[in-house]
Amino acid sequence: MTDTSSPPAGGSRRIARHVASLALLFAAATASADTAPAATPPPIAASLIQLIAHPEAFDGKRVQVSGFVRLEFEGNAIYLHQDDERHGILKNGLWLNVERLSKAQRLEMDGRYAFVEGTFSMEDRGHFGLWSGAIGDITRIEPNRNSPPSSPPPVGRDQVR
Repeated sequence: MTDTSSPPAGGSRRIARHVASLALLFAAATASADTAPAATPPPIAASLIQLIAHPEAFDGKRVQVSGFVRLEFEGNAIYLHQDDERHGILKNGLWLNVERLSKAQRLEMDGRYAFVEGTFSMEDRGHFGLWSGAIGDITRIEPNRNSPPSSPPPVGRDQVR
């Protein structure tokens, strides 16, 4: 009588290959899930007051703020209020690293209340360290449509750098 309890030798090798292939596929799927880039979290909607008062809580994080924007040579910043800029109260503002913005964008945004989205730095304090922090890697800057542009900038402001 023939023993039918074990499969022929060729069949066991085929089963072993299938098991090995499935194990490799599982390992590859698990590894790719572990190395997949994490979704970028949305920016934190914060006030300038929060950033100035508690910079350590926001350092290195993506933030979204609104305020009065002034873009001028050695003075690119966002302030709590237009009067802070007008009266030179620089600590009520944050430096803006606007190197990615075109000249047209800078001219459009200068002297307006605006929304700014970027990465907050408590270490970067702008030109001569005069501001309370900085926002860099700006990915969004747009005027607050509820606020018309301020009075025309002084002569020479159209040469925003």
